[in-house]
This record gives sequence, structure tokens and C-alpha cells, in this order.
Amino acid sequence: MYGWYLEVGTQAISLPIWLHEESSGLVPLATHRLDRLRHDICKDDCKKFVYPITWNRHACGRDILALAITGLIYFALLLLVECFMNSYILREAKFRWSESHVGKCLPGDVVEDSDVLEEEERIHNLVAEKSGSGDEAMSVSELTKRYRPLCAVNQLTFGIHKQECFGLLGVNGAGKTTTFRMLTGDVRPSKGNAYIQDVSLRRNLKEFQSRLGYCPQFDALIDRLTGREMLFLFGRLRGLSESDLQAKVKKLIKTIGLEEDADKQTQFYSGGNKRKLSFAIALIGSPPLILLDEPTAGVDPVSRRKIWSILSLVRGKPNAAILLTTQSMEESEALCTRLGIMVNGRLRCLGSIQRLKSKFGQGYTVIVKVKSKRRNDVEFIKEIKTHVDSNLKAAKLKDEHQGILQYHVVDPSATLSSLFKFMSSMKEEFDLEDYLISDTSLEQVFLALASAQRVCSE
Repeated sequence: MYGWYLEVGTQAISLPIWLHEESSGLVPLATHRLDRLRHDICKDDCKKFVYPITWNRHACGRDILALAITGLIYFALLLLVECFMNSYILREAKFRWSESHVGKCLPGDVVEDSDVLEEEERIHNLVAEKSGSGDEAMSVSELTKRYRPLCAVNQLTFGIHKQECFGLLGVNGAGKTTTFRMLTGDVRPSKGNAYIQDVSLRRNLKEFQSRLGYCPQFDALIDRLTGREMLFLFGRLRGLSESDLQAKVKKLIKTIGLEEDADKQTQFYSGGNKRKLSFAIALIGSPPLILLDEPTAGVDPVSRRKIWSILSLVRGKPNAAILLTTQSMEESEALCTRLGIMVNGRLRCLGSIQRLKSKFGQGYTVIVKVKSKRRNDVEFIKEIKTHVDSNLKAAKLKDEHQGILQYHVVDPSATLSSLFKFMSSMKEEFDLEDYLISDTSLEQVFLALASAQRVCSE
């Protein structure tokens, strides 16, 4: 044992001597001195000096070779695992397993809307016949995402027509953003599928993603690049030729109003300009389907109107379609040809804006405006309220401010003609400045349907 320690020590001493003296030709002298030193100390128990990086069992050459071979083997295994994790076979196996463990989590007390059921049947037949979206820009079939025990998206089924802007509305927690993340491949669905023409989200994710333009809810920009460089980057990723790219980027920058800031780094952009750039990135390359997650949030009114105009032009292209989520009812009415309102991960209703208003509308809104000289006359205002309450039994006062009274009339028997007749006589009797009668707004329909949304903390 003592000899072994001495051998290690002398090898440690000999290494720097050997390295230092290799070029000077003094290696034999150094080796002779070490051998003599070992012999004087341990006599015949000492072992002969060997160089450290050799194949001798007392050197480390074998260990270094084993380390190199092991590294290559593990690197090959890592590549194999990475390739297999992204393979179609493994993805399909995960989908099959998820489908077998995900049941329908629709509450039993929810009544399905007839329009939603009709749309589901249409999409199921379309997918069964053509194994894709057919003539639709995109078809979504039974898309489900479950985070135990919560079912964030529950068998969502709908189709988007070509040259259509489909609006997906819902309060926070309804499942809109989760739906977008599944459609963009950011989150794997627990069940279901989506198609753009004959391209499947499950079977050909890369090809599916290549046909999407996406404006996320939160800007995903590279701080060190300018706006122009960002558009060039995504244009090249889209496969645009260099000859066309310059002109298209220049036109897009002018269209969205970023000429002054196009050559600034995006980290210095305002919130509104970041949204405009994210919107432009979604448009570059003219993808057949554009997903917009609250695209005008934080944008000034002038820029918002400009974005609306651009979207109207995009929607008019032959093979283009838009899927939009927004919290603005005004934006929905300005852009969307059809709407779906999500509640607890399901479509609660589906149809055109006028269809939703007529089907789910709850009465009329009546606004009474008193002349300015009598706005502070408490007794006069009280008299008007009494008159309305006694003649319109179903009228409920919703708001009162500076001589303006807003009523909601929910009487099913009330008609527009009877309301106009009553308000016309009331205007003459009380010398009112003006009055307004309107049917139910989209916001009122939305609030009525979204009231069933579960509380996030439950």
C-alpha cells in the first residue's frame, strides 16, 4: 500500500518534469533520477515509472477512452429520445391514452342550444366524409383540454367559412386562450382534432402551423431587433422570396402605420406599437387562417380603426379567414360575421350577431332624457319614474345620471309600436328633450349567457 501511494506521488511529480523537459531532450535524465529516488526509498516494492497518458493499467489512457466512448453513446441515446418524442407514433399514442382517460365533463343541467347542436352535426359529417375541413377554412372537432379536475375546453366543435371572421367571446376562464394555444400547437389537446383543408393538427403539426398567422394575447417580440427586422425574419420563415420580401415588408409597415418606428428596436416601442407589430407579423405571408387573440388591446382609437379596416380587407380575400377573440362588443359587431360565446369550455350559442340578438334578446332598452333646465328638479324626476312604473309594469330602472333615465323592459308582450306610442305621449306630457328605444345589445346577450360561467376559484 505504501508503494502505491509513493507511485502516485512520484507520477504527479514526474508529469510536470516530463512536460517541461519534453522539448529539451532531458527526459531520460529526469526519469533516471526518479527511478533512483524510488529505489532508495522503497527498494524492490516500487513500480517502474510510466507516462500518465498511456495504455498502461497504472495510467489514465483507458479511462479517457472509456469516457469518450460513453459520451458518444449517451449523445446518440439523447438524439434518439429527442427524435422519438416528436415522432408521429408517440404523439398518436399519447392522444389515444388521453382520449381513453377523458370523459365528457358537461354539467347535466346545461341545455344545449339548437344552433350549436346543428353545427356539431355538420362538422362531424364533414370530417367523416372528407377527413378534413372540406370547403371550410378550418374545422374543429371535439377539441378538449382537461386539467384535472377542471375541464378547460370541453368537446369544442365548430367550423370557419372562407372569407369569414369568426368571433370567439367569453369571460376570463371560459377557455378562449386555451383553445388558441391548442390550435397553435402550444398545448397538446386531451382529445379531438382540427383541420385546415386536409392537414390535421394531430398528424401533421408542422404543416398545420405553417398555414396559420398568429397574433398572441401578449406580445412575443425580440427586444434587440427592429420592427423591420422582425418582419423580415418572419417573412423568410414563411418562405417569401427575397425579391418580394422587401416590397411586402415596406407596404405592410406603411399599412399599419409604423413608418416612424420601423427602424427602432422593439424594446423601445409603446404598448400600442407592439400590438400593431404583432398584428403585422400575423399577416405577413398571407396565411389562409389568421388567429387574433385580442389584437387591439391597448391600441389607440385611430390605430384600432385602421386595424379594423385592414381586417375587413383581409377577410375579403378568396381563401382567407379570421378567428378572433376580443373583449370589445363594438369590435365584434364591426368585424365578425358569426359569433360563438363560450361558457365553461363549451359553445353556449352560435350564429350571426342579429341571430343571437333575436334569439337571446331580453326585451328593449328605453332611455328618457329630461331637458337641461329640469335635470335637478327632484320632484319632476320622481314624477316621471312614477309614471313609467305605473304604465310599464315590466320596466326596470337600470341607470340614472344627470337627467337621463335608462330602463330595461323585459315584458314579452311589449312591442316596438306600443313602446313608441307610449313614449310619444309621454314626451308631450312631460316636455321631454328626447327618448330612445332600442332592442337588446350584444353586450346584454353576452352578459346574460356568461352569467353561468363558473367561478375560477371553485
